[in-house]
Amino acid sequence: MMGGVFTVLRAAQGAPLTPQLATVNIGFLYAYGALQCPMEALTMRRSWTHNLLAGGILGHMAFERGLAGIPFNLETTFLANRIPPSMGAAVVYGAMGAALAIFAGKPL
Repeated sequence: MMGGVFTVLRAAQGAPLTPQLATVNIGFLYAYGALQCPMEALTMRRSWTHNLLAGGILGHMAFERGLAGIPFNLETTFLANRIPPSMGAAVVYGAMGAALAIFAGKPL
């Protein structure tokens, strides 16, 4: 469901509404859950750090493969500070995952 919401939001911002856009959004959220859930099972506790790691890993991989950009127009900021854009993508996507988990009430 959230993959569809993100697809509609992206289309509202001017991106063409294509099956590929929906597939990337839905696939990213599926991979995020598939990566984050085993971390909770292995540590036997819920933690927003799992969401941070899952978001960061997937953000880095998606940027490197050209499937995602860096949101909030931060790419120029990272380049100006000589931070590799793929690492910047990991930071941004990891922070978004952590923020959503914190808002949902997950502990550290």
